[in-house]
Amino acid sequence: MKQGLIVLGASGSLASDVISSVRHRFDELYLFDKCAKNDVIKCDLSSNQEVDCKVQNIPLERANKWCLLSCVGIYDGAGSSDNHFNAVENSICVNLTGVIRFSLQVIDSIRNSGAFMRMVIVTSAASRVGSRDIGYGVSKAGLEGFVRSVSKSYAHAGVTAIGVAPGLFPSQMSMNQTDQRKSQAMLNHIQRATAIAEVANCIEFAMLNAPDALTSTILHPNGGQVSP
Repeated sequence: MKQGLIVLGASGSLASDVISSVRHRFDELYLFDKCAKNDVIKCDLSSNQEVDCKVQNIPLERANKWCLLSCVGIYDGAGSSDNHFNAVENSICVNLTGVIRFSLQVIDSIRNSGAFMRMVIVTSAASRVGSRDIGYGVSKAGLEGFVRSVSKSYAHAGVTAIGVAPGLFPSQMSMNQTDQRKSQAMLNHIQRATAIAEVANCIEFAMLNAPDALTSTILHPNGGQVSP
């Protein structure tokens, strides 16, 4: 059985770690991000037309089983923006609706071809504790609802949907956080930030080894940040 991998947000540090570890397991590989780089294809998730075009150009007939991984996470501090509503709306357009549109387009195409699919969506502990970037927090919470709804709607058709909700981990986004924010994120059970390798390992498990019975599950590699 030939397997294909599609990754959104492929240029980020987390996605790059995952891709380098698992790419040998896949026969077809399609990487997307907001800017083209090496083997990464440009895809502006805020543009419906561009999303539709990119999905249509993926030769989904080349594999019998596909994995779609989204590591999209644009954080721009919208909570303190001078142009508050527009910043929130733009964040939701990329982090939530763009990911949903791309994913559903892929799901519909794969279902029509009779192939199987596993969808792994990286959300965030912000979906439970909130975020000063309102658009980011809303988007991540919405993605968890999307995972559960896709599972409920398409599990019978061979689609497995799993979410991964990490806490703060070393990345380009976390570098822009204040020291106060970083300290707050470490008020968890393990009293430290999550290592990027821990999050990557959790994603790889969801992609490759998790049983289909875990569909609709949100995994929480955040050291207990969202627990009492």
